[in-house]
Amino acid sequence: MRFLASPRRRRRLAWVALTVGIVGAFIGVIALVPSHGPSKQVRVAPKAPVLGGTPTVPLTFEQETPAAKRARERAEATVHPLANAFVGDLLRRRRLGAAYALLAPSLRSHYSLADWQQGRDLPLSANATATPGSSVAFSGPTTVGLVASIASSSVGSDSTLFAIRFEKTHGRWLVDYLRGGRASSRIDETNFSPPGFLPGSHRETLWTWLILVGGLLGLILVAALISRGLRGPALG
Repeated sequence: MRFLASPRRRRRLAWVALTVGIVGAFIGVIALVPSHGPSKQVRVAPKAPVLGGTPTVPLTFEQETPAAKRARERAEATVHPLANAFVGDLLRRRRLGAAYALLAPSLRSHYSLADWQQGRDLPLSANATATPGSSVAFSGPTTVGLVASIASSSVGSDSTLFAIRFEKTHGRWLVDYLRGGRASSRIDETNFSPPGFLPGSHRETLWTWLILVGGLLGLILVAALISRGLRGPALG
């Protein structure tokens, strides 16, 4: 082909192919990296109005049957007091062993029981004056996500937001997600949604970024080798 007879055009074509490959790789990784979304028939609570807007309509991922609704409401009734007690124990540094027992295996690998029992390396700072309470962000028969708003013990400081998700595993409700954040004029317990918390959202991990960076470097290396090959042998 006359078009490919020019080395410059071949090199340009190689770099165009590289660009398309990078975009495709990023899309593929985002699609393939598993997300931690709740189980089916999960109902998400409506968001608070923002800047004069109106609350969103509660979202149901599947048509909710009366039986599913009853199961979801039973899950909320069971988990809500568990979540409040869990948050209260962390804030007041009491019954920490019992709180640790509520952690799912995926979280226990990140925290030491000895540290918890001594009040070290906890996901919440001590605050004996705060009143524990939480709002349901989403719920289903086997999953419930809640957000607690904890007033700061320092005057003038923003309150702390604490997202916590319970999953029913082998008949037990266990905590498999914890993430804290700061409230602001636009973020409160009704719309706090850290990565991986809400249904269908992704939780970025070190492996996710390593896959992305490794894929990008690999594509650049391949393109460089292709470009070098298209230049032809160097003249001696």
